[in-house]
Amino acid sequence: MSDVDRLILRLRDLPQIEVQGVYTHFAAATDNRNRSYTEKQVDRFNIVCDRLLADYPQLTKHAAATAGTLYYPKAYFDMVRIGIGLFGVKPSPDLQPLAFNLWPILSWRTIVSEVKNLSKGVKIGYDLTAELKRDSTIAVLPIGYWHGLPRALSNKGAVLINGRQCPVLGRVCMNMVTVDVTDAGDIKVGDVATLIGKDENNTVTAPELSGLAGVSHYELLTRLNPLIQRYYI
Repeated sequence: MSDVDRLILRLRDLPQIEVQGVYTHFAAATDNRNRSYTEKQVDRFNIVCDRLLADYPQLTKHAAATAGTLYYPKAYFDMVRIGIGLFGVKPSPDLQPLAFNLWPILSWRTIVSEVKNLSKGVKIGYDLTAELKRDSTIAVLPIGYWHGLPRALSNKGAVLINGRQCPVLGRVCMNMVTVDVTDAGDIKVGDVATLIGKDENNTVTAPELSGLAGVSHYELLTRLNPLIQRYYI
């Protein structure tokens, strides 16, 4: 007796449970080199659904998240579960080109809270991991790993201010980060700093930022603190 048969027999003994849906999740839908694995998962899911439909004819079936939706039409069933695709971001940069473009909709921004002129040789941040190689103008941004900016971006990566890339200096702290704005023109308190998004002719994407941090773009996007103020345009 299969697991599905055992489940159905058990459910028949529990009439108080109303079965409304059945779903699965693909293990390798983002892997173009292993499409056969996902196709087998679809076939197995169809077998399970056929068995369940005999007892539950109104069952809602779903299997495809973003990658399954984009690349496996036979996995649509009754609905699909678009997740990262709603951000306008591909599930994996290695996936085959699409017949249409996905446009990122998320921008992540903060402001400059402080500007300082410091001399060559000054050390920056916790553990003094950065040392200025020249007289510099630095800006403090009130954002850090509490907000979802990976600490792994300490001394790497950059934000955009005035359309210029401003390198991160020193440790990413819990609620602030320091960046070098020496080459970004006239910077003042209240200016906008872009962590993800477009500023003039420069853009930082979620996959680029997560790649620098050594994490997946899924992790980066889902770890953005839900208490951050959001604006829907």
